[in-house]
Amino acid sequence: MNKKGILVLLITVFCLTGCEATYNLTITEDSMTESVNFLNEDTPKNQNILDQYLSSNYLAYYDMDIKENKNYSQKEINENGQIGMNLTYEYAGDKLQNSSLLNRCYYKKSIIKTDDEITITTDGKTMCFYKDEVKTLDKLTINITTDLKVTENNADEINGNTYTWIIDDSNYQDHPITMKIDLTGNDGTPFSLALIAIAVIIIVGGGALLLFVRIKNKKNNKL
Repeated sequence: MNKKGILVLLITVFCLTGCEATYNLTITEDSMTESVNFLNEDTPKNQNILDQYLSSNYLAYYDMDIKENKNYSQKEINENGQIGMNLTYEYAGDKLQNSSLLNRCYYKKSIIKTDDEITITTDGKTMCFYKDEVKTLDKLTINITTDLKVTENNADEINGNTYTWIIDDSNYQDHPITMKIDLTGNDGTPFSLALIAIAVIIIVGGGALLLFVRIKNKKNNKL
């Protein structure tokens, strides 16, 4: 079985009874870090299943540029009477588009990054709730966190710079995700260039102030 198949099996088998998943995506100007938690009740049976899957590797995506598999980093979770696994991977640019986890949940999705903005859209149906008519998830919470300027979103909740979508049996067939993130300054200048411009202004302004103080001190000394 290939690694993508193993990942689907993990979601299906471990999440047969009352499983919840939390998907966290942190977006910066240069990268997108994907982190997902699969949690289930802390029972001997679930622990045995979890131990088996912790011994495997899971494909984040296949890098076509270098012809190489990129695997998630993983760790065990044990909290509040629940056990599970965390999978994490940091993608450069917009390579999140190739994520195995996203491909498992959304057949139709688009993650586009340009010099000006990042656009994220999915269709309304979240496919990972059922596999071959077998229920695999009870609840999926999606958190997208960014310090960049968000110009458009349809999140269910917003807490500071974290945008949250809550998906369950009542809405998994019609709950699309949309978000647009601005990568420019207010005047259309790319975000990184805007930061450089601010730094130059501070340096030049500080130098001018220092020169003014020196000239003033010289005049005072002459007097």
